[in-house]
Amino acid sequence: MKKLIEKLGAKRFAALLLGPGIFAVGIDSAIAHFAGKGVSHPAQLVPLAYGAAALVLVVAVALPKLPASWFRRGLRVAALASAAVGAAGTFFHLRPMLEDLADEGVSLLSLEGALAVAPPLFAPGAFVILGALLWVIASPRVELRVVDAAPEEDAEHAAVSAASVSR
Repeated sequence: MKKLIEKLGAKRFAALLLGPGIFAVGIDSAIAHFAGKGVSHPAQLVPLAYGAAALVLVVAVALPKLPASWFRRGLRVAALASAAVGAAGTFFHLRPMLEDLADEGVSLLSLEGALAVAPPLFAPGAFVILGALLWVIASPRVELRVVDAAPEEDAEHAAVSAASVSR
């Protein structure tokens, strides 16, 4: 594994891990939107379409040895699109809850009822978080590297080091 990470570079390797993760979140949202029911709104297709497009884009810029500027720009496009999908999804999920609360006083009981029937409020935030991770990986100020563990350290601490921010 270490040789593969060294060959690709830790940032490209991390991006290759996130690409399928974004696609998986898109698949998961499709299951939540369509399982046992049809398409109630065309916007429900956006997370799935974005997940597939992001997978292709991230792999396309991460796998080959493209210049760092192309890698950075490609990840930033995917990151901004991911944040936009997440923000729009949060709006679409929040709207039914607010509509349900509009005709009654706000209380713990009414909030609980609105949350029970509304789409999951924080689910689209996964796209925002994945976009933020892509943005961080794309940053030239962030360095990811593999470090060897000292013999006395745990194996779990020997994997990939945490991101270090250069100044």
